[in-house]
Amino acid sequence: MDILDQEATEDESLLSRQPHLAQSRQPSHIANQSLISMANQYESTIKMASASDATVRTKWAEWKSRIEILAGGEVSHILSWNVIKLMTRNT
Repeated sequence: MDILDQEATEDESLLSRQPHLAQSRQPSHIANQSLISMANQYESTIKMASASDATVRTKWAEWKSRIEILAGGEVSHILSWNVIKLMTRNT
């Protein structure tokens, strides 16, 4: 969103120096509505994914020892090593 804020600031600066351009251009906040909406949607998706990842990490930490017992110590054979690495990288 910083880049859209920067663009709006630059647009306001340009219009203050050349007010006649305001007749032929939409204000930045109107012209960028679809971009702002899309950025907000992406931000929301990333926040939800982050919360989901945190839940998975918490549950993995909570259940890891039980899963290892049930798997007979062969968790890495049941789950991909990369998945385990991702799940435990922040624990």
